[in-house]
Amino acid sequence: MEPEIIWEDGQQAESPIGTAIATWEDGRLVRLRHYVLQNKGIGAVGNSTLFWAGFGGYRANLQEAKRFTLEEARQTVESAKGSHDFVIWDYNDLMEIVEFHVDAGRLWEIRGKAR
Repeated sequence: MEPEIIWEDGQQAESPIGTAIATWEDGRLVRLRHYVLQNKGIGAVGNSTLFWAGFGGYRANLQEAKRFTLEEARQTVESAKGSHDFVIWDYNDLMEIVEFHVDAGRLWEIRGKAR
């Protein structure tokens, strides 16, 4: 797979907090692959898979999942053996199958608009 060029001609690349998203390669800034962790022992909310979000929490929203390099993900899986049964997923692969939904826990924000 060819790396995705995310910076040319002086443009500025954006980065999720705490996660490097790019590296220099052949004089170009290219996007790094990211990985997320699913704990098979946690299950799901409805039919939404939960992903490790850091700080002891899980999220069904993939964009809120903590992103790792492959080496970081492998180290986390190894250090958590016995307490967590993590599976490493490629973030981009998962983004190909993401579905749009309404979070029932946020309906209260617009409760006055219900008819």
